[in-house]
Amino acid sequence: MTVIERALQWALDIAADQSHGYSQQNRWGPDYDCSSLVLQAYRQAGVDVGGATYTGNMHLLLKLGFCDVTKHINLSTGAGLQRGDIIYYHKTGNIGHAAMYAGAGRIVHARGQSYGSSRTGDQGSEIAVTAYYRGSWTTVLRYTGTQPAAGQQEKKTAGWIDPKTYYNITAKMPLIKYGCVGSSVSLWQQLIGVDVDGEFGINTQMATLGFQNNHDLEADGEVGPKTWGAALSELT
Repeated sequence: MTVIERALQWALDIAADQSHGYSQQNRWGPDYDCSSLVLQAYRQAGVDVGGATYTGNMHLLLKLGFCDVTKHINLSTGAGLQRGDIIYYHKTGNIGHAAMYAGAGRIVHARGQSYGSSRTGDQGSEIAVTAYYRGSWTTVLRYTGTQPAAGQQEKKTAGWIDPKTYYNITAKMPLIKYGCVGSSVSLWQQLIGVDVDGEFGINTQMATLGFQNNHDLEADGEVGPKTWGAALSELT
């Protein structure tokens, strides 16, 4: 069995096993979110995925045996996709999605029906095989096992900020958390892409936890200096 088939089979097995579900807290097992599912699939198949941790830095795979084949794919219909292809998009903050093409017009992916939930296991088709759909896909990566030529510049996701530049912004921002209200909460809601109402409620808290997990921060649901810095650095 090839590396690609091993990775795909692992993802399909996870989807078929109801003991695995969608979670931001336990995203590297036993539960997974969209990006950790496809990354872990290739890791289980023996591929070094390096520092790739979420859709915002999936481009790092271009240094690790993957190539960008987007221009050869019809994203509207899925024509040109091959088994094991990673399909994804990423926008500012924690907004993005990733899936793996399973062949025959199907994809396997972890979906956020219980976004932010800490409950282990599938709460209802959270990791599933579904029909391909257009969605907001922007990029298709294919594993070839070859490294890019020396000096070849990698393609980076629009808006990507290298993690090494995180937290370099000097700004006095207040600590905000569940129950807070005001303009700082409204700004935070704009940064992470949730409805802006100026009230730090449960939806904002769950989105904050997702943002922190996707940026390798302590997931406490509170917006302190490091969390503010990670979000604001993406605007520079």
